[in-house]
Amino acid sequence: MPVLKTTQDKTQKSLFRRLIKKMASLKLAVFTICLIGVVSAIGTFVEASLGVQHAQKLVYRSYWMMIVMGIFIINLTSVIIDRWPWEKKHSSFILAHIGIIFIILGQWMTNQYGLDGTMRIAIGSSGQQVVIGDTEVQIYSSFDAQNYTRLYQQNVDFITSPPTLNKPLTFQLEKEAFQFVEYAPFVIPRREIVASELPRDGMAVRFQLINPSIRQAQMIEWLYQRSAHTSDQLELGPLTISMGPLKSAVTDRNQLHFQIQDQKLIVTAYDKNNPEPAQRWKLSEGDSVPLKWMGFELKILRLLPQARETWDLTFKEGPTELTVPAVKILYKDQEQWVLLNDTLKLFSDNAVYIIAYSQKRIDLSFPVQLKNFEMETYKGISKAKEYKSIVSVPDISDHVISMNEPLKYKGLTFYQASFQNDQMGKPVASILSVNYDPGRFLKYLGSTVMSLGIILLFYFKRSSLWSSKKD
Repeated sequence: MPVLKTTQDKTQKSLFRRLIKKMASLKLAVFTICLIGVVSAIGTFVEASLGVQHAQKLVYRSYWMMIVMGIFIINLTSVIIDRWPWEKKHSSFILAHIGIIFIILGQWMTNQYGLDGTMRIAIGSSGQQVVIGDTEVQIYSSFDAQNYTRLYQQNVDFITSPPTLNKPLTFQLEKEAFQFVEYAPFVIPRREIVASELPRDGMAVRFQLINPSIRQAQMIEWLYQRSAHTSDQLELGPLTISMGPLKSAVTDRNQLHFQIQDQKLIVTAYDKNNPEPAQRWKLSEGDSVPLKWMGFELKILRLLPQARETWDLTFKEGPTELTVPAVKILYKDQEQWVLLNDTLKLFSDNAVYIIAYSQKRIDLSFPVQLKNFEMETYKGISKAKEYKSIVSVPDISDHVISMNEPLKYKGLTFYQASFQNDQMGKPVASILSVNYDPGRFLKYLGSTVMSLGIILLFYFKRSSLWSSKKD
């Protein structure tokens, strides 16, 4: 019986040894490295034509890339085992292979559990949500157009799994089905406000602000009220233009309020910190009136008592600075497009539905307050030369975040990424990049171990040369 057991053990060891030999073969290593090169080349072409996000989802972070890297790790591990029993001269070889394995595993941890997003914070306010690249669909319903309840929240990845008319993404809204039927990754949207016949839709005014003495101080804008019961406003430098129910006439800014009555636009001007109207006009399309603030003149271009918002889309083959993703929906045999980070309102006989297609938001569980934002421009032009954010987080106050000075807090790193201007070119918000990399330690450790292996390799080769010369 002991003899049989010994024979069986030898057979199992022999099978294991043969398996290790096959998995550690040079042919498999060459094949895997060539496969990684081919996949990387495909990723480069995809990135050049479709952008970084498509390359990551379709190539670099795809399941087949993970399979290729898994085979590579198996090959490296088998090579290490195949050298058993190890000798001192094998240390450089083993360390180099272990370093590569650590780097691959570190990058996998980063891809799976890391965080890479952005955070927009208005000057003087705080925020604690990070916007990431993953997307989701949320659907809200209301029976009074004021109080909404969330019906659905679902993660979607239209890059790897785009909806089609034959395979739509479907949600049930009462007795009607609501479907996503087409995905367009690159569209250039042009906002259009068109007349509506629905009394529940709000009004819209297209106007022009002109300063005859300053050529640059001219702008044409739409002010659009999404619902007849809500207020909307535009912040234009020191001036606020509002429409709908007036929340308050007393503000620290000059204010224009629009209201349509009997096909006429009632424009009321309020001076800052004064509740009494300073001026009031009744205007029609084409009328102009002078404002007493900074020499501006207001011209009314279009009046729509009921209006709705739509998009005129131009489809592109690849990304540009102006393109955004969009998805087509089908509801009650009517097709409409909704842009990424935009909402769409639908109506049934009994309820109002809001469809939100947006990037996901991660809550940090602590606030980041932007106390101030400082920007230095080049002499003679308005282009930013340097800019920085002064922020406060719990336990840390007045920390400066600039291009080369990030903030590290609770495992997160906050970088200064960009900023946002208002219509007059004045900064109103800072945009921070937020990063969490759980695989960073493994990647640094792998790089160190691999470098040590390379150093030992040269050391042993040099020692071998000295020994041969002595002989």
